[in-house]
Amino acid sequence: MPSITINIIAGYPPYTVTLQPGDIHFHFDDAGLKIINDVPVGEYTISVTDSINCYDDASVTLTSTTTIL
Repeated sequence: MPSITINIIAGYPPYTVTLQPGDIHFHFDDAGLKIINDVPVGEYTISVTDSINCYDDASVTLTSTTTIL
């Protein structure tokens, strides 16, 4: 299965990464490259939220390994 690589470069830790659909959450204590493995092929919206509720999101279609920078 594909992986998603997310590069968190700003904001205030900790960070929450959410994949929709599925409402799947990942928590990270610091910025930098984060890899989420074994993500099923499909269309996702990926949101990154920091500790003061600033966020950014992106949409991605996974057909193989995809990187969001």
